[in-house]
Amino acid sequence: MNNITLAKETLSNIDKIIHDFGEGPHDGLLGGELGMVLYYYEKFKVTNEAHYGTSASELLDIIFERINSDTPHLMGSTLSNGLAGLGYVVNYLQKEGFLDLDLSEELADLDEHLYEQALVQIAEHKNDYLHGAFGIMFYFSERLPDEKIAIYLTDLVTKVLDNGVTNMYGTHFRNYSLKENDEATNLSLSHGLSGMLMIFGRIYQKGILQERLQETIRKGMFYMVQFKREIDNMDKIYSMFPHWTIIDADGYPEPHYGNRLAWCYGDFNQTMLYYEIADCFDDAALRKIADLIGLNTLLRKSEEATAVKDPYFCHGTAGVAQIYKLFYDKTKHEPYKKGYEYWIGRTLEMLEKELAEEHYKDKERGLLEGLVGISLVLTEYVSEQKLTWNKVLLFQ
Repeated sequence: MNNITLAKETLSNIDKIIHDFGEGPHDGLLGGELGMVLYYYEKFKVTNEAHYGTSASELLDIIFERINSDTPHLMGSTLSNGLAGLGYVVNYLQKEGFLDLDLSEELADLDEHLYEQALVQIAEHKNDYLHGAFGIMFYFSERLPDEKIAIYLTDLVTKVLDNGVTNMYGTHFRNYSLKENDEATNLSLSHGLSGMLMIFGRIYQKGILQERLQETIRKGMFYMVQFKREIDNMDKIYSMFPHWTIIDADGYPEPHYGNRLAWCYGDFNQTMLYYEIADCFDDAALRKIADLIGLNTLLRKSEEATAVKDPYFCHGTAGVAQIYKLFYDKTKHEPYKKGYEYWIGRTLEMLEKELAEEHYKDKERGLLEGLVGISLVLTEYVSEQKLTWNKVLLFQ
């Protein structure tokens, strides 16, 4: 059985499990019902089956009803599972033509609240993409060119830039969202410098504070490249870039490497960043660096070399497959296409066991770490239609 046939069969089984599960644990984007709204909408786009569109609309109405009745199932202001995620989904569906709303009016109170929350988070150095101020700024970047949003975003970016740490190594930003440790600098996409610089790139492209942002982005990338090392698969040195740096006893940043190859951590993060900023600044040299990092990752397939142990999106095979699809779409390098096919195959192999043994329990409605994200990856694979749900995960 070839991958397409097996993927269609597996997808049918997954979608039935998702449908039969019932209500999720909360209304958040990456692990709850807002993720399901995206799921239903993307399935509607691909299949044109009306029941998917109806499900998306009805579920969004339920989420708003809970908010209006003071029983929200959202977690604070975050993009991951809070109000910024709600704003993002509503804005996305409006841009797609699925909703007909005046967002400046309908989301005015929400936007003001998020702006105020972001100010607090920036003051406390909670500069996380998934769980802090950068998630709100990312949502605001998607709302441009709304004039009020531009004012909010300009102020927030200015305050973040003023709080940056610049030294002989370059520029980085504190992030106390997960762990209050001013000695550590996270370099990941999910919680660290790679994601922050990619969001700055999106804001730069929208015409906000371009001179300051260009300088900061380059200094941030300079910080990361200080710790790039040569890989050597024979000596089990798999990653070029560290996951984070920690100030040592002598006051110098010491890199800490891992072997994870995933959406959340690892060399994919720097590859995504370099491709993004190469496009942003039309910089051929950055694009060559992205090719170097990304094509080298194709040599890594074992669990030891990748830390891939499950089929989910965040740090599993489905996410690896989707990232190679992104790289292929950007570059048309055939090795990336082969990597995409390989990791789709690995996803299907893992799912065969997961589904038979019901390892997916309590992950039925998860976008980032559950069946929903896998379903959307496989839906794009079997339909050969480009889906855009993963823009919220910094795909572009």
